[in-house]
Amino acid sequence: MGQYALLKILGSQYLVGVITRIGGQVTAFLLVLVASRHLDLTEFGTYALAWAIIVIANTHVFSGLYHAVLRLDDVTDKADTLFWMILAVGGIGAAVSAGIGYLVGGLDNPIGFALISMSPIPVLFTLTAWNEALLVQAGRIRGATVYVFASELVGFGVALYGFSAGFGMFSLILSRLVWALTGLLITAGLVRRLPRLRFDGVVARASLRAALPIWGSVNVTMFSNYGGDLVLAAFLNPGAVGAYRGGARIANTAGDVLLQPLTMMSWSRFARLEASGDQNLIRRAWVENMAVSNALVWPLLGGVTLMAPAIVATLFDAKWGAAAGVVAILSMARAFLSIGNLLEPTMVCLERSKLQLYIRVAGAALMLAFLLLFGRFSGEAAAYAVLLANIAIGVASLVAMVRILSLTRADLSHSFVPAGFITLACTATILAMAPIRDSLSIALGLAATVGVVFVVWVAMLAFCLIRGILVLPTAR
Repeated sequence: MGQYALLKILGSQYLVGVITRIGGQVTAFLLVLVASRHLDLTEFGTYALAWAIIVIANTHVFSGLYHAVLRLDDVTDKADTLFWMILAVGGIGAAVSAGIGYLVGGLDNPIGFALISMSPIPVLFTLTAWNEALLVQAGRIRGATVYVFASELVGFGVALYGFSAGFGMFSLILSRLVWALTGLLITAGLVRRLPRLRFDGVVARASLRAALPIWGSVNVTMFSNYGGDLVLAAFLNPGAVGAYRGGARIANTAGDVLLQPLTMMSWSRFARLEASGDQNLIRRAWVENMAVSNALVWPLLGGVTLMAPAIVATLFDAKWGAAAGVVAILSMARAFLSIGNLLEPTMVCLERSKLQLYIRVAGAALMLAFLLLFGRFSGEAAAYAVLLANIAIGVASLVAMVRILSLTRADLSHSFVPAGFITLACTATILAMAPIRDSLSIALGLAATVGVVFVVWVAMLAFCLIRGILVLPTAR
């Protein structure tokens, strides 16, 4: 029975999604790592600021109407309408990005050049987003995640070529353009369906009403992710943005590799359970997904927090040392924010979308206040502003979900206690390894600690999964 359970775990949609997402995120992280060898913090900060604006535009393409596709009861007749609406969103994002590029100085300005060069990406992503939504709606989670890894690999290869050819910052820009085009081609091959010239006004209006609160939440989330970059750019310089974004890349990679597949599968599962009208089924799914999310994410982010100086010193060029403090602080911030990871699918599928929007807006307002009050002075100060805001957002999100789902103490215990024990075990292992790290070089000490902690983490996770304490999420 134990062997059967282990094989089932290894072949699960979630594990495949995590593995491919890890591959994609690690490849994106390696891109930043390579960039640190060729660009200083000012050059990287220039690119990062432009890319932040493009990401905001991309995220609107992959949300709102994207989620409306997931909830369609008749994909064959209604999905075409949503594609044309998503295309309009991508077009607006591209126009706004290019417009900002021209306002800051056009092609003669480094930030303007980067923005204008990358502005077609939101349009390229419209078909990719529609294809991905159809894959997720059909429960084809593997295909919806594998393409991300493949696209990142191709983009990484292009960046390597660009840096070797001396293209400098343009290597990153070219990498992102090829990455977007590759994702479009792969998803088109997986779905093998082109949108038809069909538009249903009833479907459009209903989908738009459902999308607006999600977009509101997305805007708030984007500010949470990139508000520090924008404030530092306004008050300091691209070098400060580079230090902050370099640190954020590590913290976000640590969390996103595990949370993104979970969020995708939660949307798919919750949308299916919504049709049943049984709130108890959604509550059970929430408990299962939250429990495994915490058990996966907390130990990882806790480890990154404790080992941040060694991670930055080992992986990045010496001129990027200012990012170490940002890594530690934002890893803690990401851990608190992960508590509210299921807020959107929970509230939307229980017809409480306005509540999640209010929570996100309040959190963004609080973060803006903290950033303007003290976060504008340095990358680390901005990271502390994000941490304090994320603590408030995480607590408020949890309280709201507890009330809406009528979660019991037993539900909360199952959701958080296993993760607490696993995190404590991994933290204790890191602290116990301190004498060994002191006797080795920074790189060898980091490698030894990561190896031992990984064994402890995986062993405890495997035990919990095989015994049924934790359950890997599914899309159905």
